[in-house]
Amino acid sequence: MKTYYIYYIYFSCNNPQIYIGYTGLTPEERFQRHCRKARNGSKHHFCNALRKYGPKNAKVRVLMTLEGFTRNQAEDLEIWWISRCDTFKGVGYNETRGGIGYIIPKEARGDNA
Repeated sequence: MKTYYIYYIYFSCNNPQIYIGYTGLTPEERFQRHCRKARNGSKHHFCNALRKYGPKNAKVRVLMTLEGFTRNQAEDLEIWWISRCDTFKGVGYNETRGGIGYIIPKEARGDNA
């Protein structure tokens, strides 16, 4: 059975913003993918911060190790942590509320959120 991780990344340079994510990779492997996206010019907020502060100033920490959880359950927990820590359009780098990794248009969701 797959192990998932809920993780966060912060910078050790008096920057209060954090990024929260979930992954089926190790958090370190996932961080390396973030770094590769930043090197390749991604304009995501977190990638901009990686370029500004540098990967050496980033710290990766595990919030939860999820063994025996489904991917959907891991996504739901990521959503909960992003909301709890207010990292979506709050004090963080998350550009979505979490889960599937992109924003679903309101029309497709069928809600007024």
